[in-house]
Amino acid sequence: MAALSLHGVTKNFGGLQALNDISFQAEENQITALIGPNGAGKTTLLNVINGYLKPNAGEINFYGDSIKGIDPFRVARKGIGRTFQIVKLFKELTVMENMTAAALYRARSTSAAAILGMPAAKREYQEVVEQAWKLLRFINLEHRAWHQAGILPYGQQRLVEISRALMGNPKMLLMDEPACGLNTQETRELEKIIIAIRDKGISVLLIEHEMKLVMGISNKVVVINYGQKIAEGNPEEIKKDEKVINAYLGRKAG
Repeated sequence: MAALSLHGVTKNFGGLQALNDISFQAEENQITALIGPNGAGKTTLLNVINGYLKPNAGEINFYGDSIKGIDPFRVARKGIGRTFQIVKLFKELTVMENMTAAALYRARSTSAAAILGMPAAKREYQEVVEQAWKLLRFINLEHRAWHQAGILPYGQQRLVEISRALMGNPKMLLMDEPACGLNTQETRELEKIIIAIRDKGISVLLIEHEMKLVMGISNKVVVINYGQKIAEGNPEEIKKDEKVINAYLGRKAG
């Protein structure tokens, strides 16, 4: 079953066509990788999917419902989470505060109820804190819960951003170059976490330049170049595709 379906997605910036007629499906409970050279349009496509940019043409459906052109917070409420190429934590806040802040958009209680300490608001906050602890244990960072996020090593900040995105209980997680800036050991740990996210029943759409990671965990790979899809298939098919080799991978790929 397709979690996310794109049909003819096009995005122009004035006279520049950043995306041209992009179509593919990301299947439920699978890892779909989106690869291509720098400037190919990968991040632009994620921004169109989660509402930061409005497409000029095409359709975007999530579990059969159109999410084309709707605001990012509405996309999040539909069940799509997001991490970014550049880590975007609240660096002055603690890790736990970053985690609980990520759940505010789905709060049932009003601000007044929270300020007054109403029982329903207290219960809801306790549920959020319990979820945050579970996710911090999931990434093995519960010992960092009360540390200021901005002082953590870069690799740990990456993991906090991922776990924070999971606070929204997404059905799909969009990940933009999560291995960027990580060392070999950190990349191996990230690989395990992405697989574990998939195994939790969360579909993943992954942009990544680390080809060993991509080819090792992806169920499907979609390749774009100059804003156009040039190939789609499983990792073995992509490694042998002449168009992909010439545009991106090179002869020593894989």
